[in-house]
Amino acid sequence: MTANFPRIALAGLSIAFSVLVLSGCSSDSSGVGAFDRDQTEADVLPAELQDVASVSPESTRLLAVIDDVEYFAAKAITTGDPCLVAAPEPGDWTVACSPSLPLISSNSGGTKVQLTSIDRLSDADGWHFVADNLAIQEAG
Repeated sequence: MTANFPRIALAGLSIAFSVLVLSGCSSDSSGVGAFDRDQTEADVLPAELQDVASVSPESTRLLAVIDDVEYFAAKAITTGDPCLVAAPEPGDWTVACSPSLPLISSNSGGTKVQLTSIDRLSDADGWHFVADNLAIQEAG
């Protein structure tokens, strides 16, 4: 009976190692594909936002630039929740975070922007994808 103990222990260690390896390779749980790639220079927030935005600097990923507004996906510093950062003119930026997606934010002109984990939205609702995980609904 004791001869089986090393085999059982080895099998247990093998299973535990497999779980650790697989969990290390899994994609981000938010469903935002941009988090699955390495950060590039273009993904870094503008300097005026780096110290005041409540997002983790290494998590930011540029999703799109539309009408001179840079849209970034990011993760909240304290919770790791997905965030959407809109950086138009200096001082006129917005940061919205949510524990789940979709996350919808709007600007003063009424245009809505959605960070989503899905890749299709109803055109009847006026949403149009402008990048992976990013859709816009013009004011209207």
